[in-house]
Amino acid sequence: MQRLVIAALFPIALFLNSPAFAQTVHAIVFDDGKASMTEINAKVGDIVAFYHMDEDEAHQLYSTDEDHKFDVKHIFKNGDHFDIQISSPGSFDILCHAMPHMKITVNASD
Repeated sequence: MQRLVIAALFPIALFLNSPAFAQTVHAIVFDDGKASMTEINAKVGDIVAFYHMDEDEAHQLYSTDEDHKFDVKHIFKNGDHFDIQISSPGSFDILCHAMPHMKITVNASD
């Protein structure tokens, strides 16, 4: 069922990546205790969309970078989804309180 949900979401991400939209959606799926990507090259205005499909693991994502600071205060569990929008250029890491070894690097350009 969860894989069906992800399969249904990808056409939406492809549509949002069409030339009619100035921003790109970078979908990251959490499954099997890991993220589907560990590095993203994005542009200011792009969206990073997080989809949690991991039945056995919980995640609590955050970034401490001054220009890209956020902290998901709730535990990110199976079926959850949230987005962040890249607001300024620079590189920053997205980390996980629950899994300290997990890191996703975002390289944002103008």
